[in-house]
Amino acid sequence: MSSFSFETVDPLFNTVYLVPEVTSHIIENHPELEGYTATIKETVEDPDYICKDKNFPDKHNYYKKHNDQELEPYGGEMMKVNVARGAGGRISTAFIVARVHPDDIVFYPMSTNDL
Repeated sequence: MSSFSFETVDPLFNTVYLVPEVTSHIIENHPELEGYTATIKETVEDPDYICKDKNFPDKHNYYKKHNDQELEPYGGEMMKVNVARGAGGRISTAFIVARVHPDDIVFYPMSTNDL
């Protein structure tokens, strides 16, 4: 199993980071994401949407269309990365989804006409 870590900055200048323990969690629970470190990082650096999680107010959810047909069977065409703001921007998980969760509160970008 590969292990990786990175630290980056999102479009709102928040630091976001991934630690090896979370990498292991992602790969154990979503093995299709092994080798997709760059896609996870790109989702944080250049997301289509950043949302507040309605159920977990200290978490932000980053979404980005991934355009990878190999990942579509695993849930859809978007990468979702959960970031714990209360933990200083630590990524808690990542997985594939079909769309932005309807309960998420979009705050980036300001216009959400295309949701």
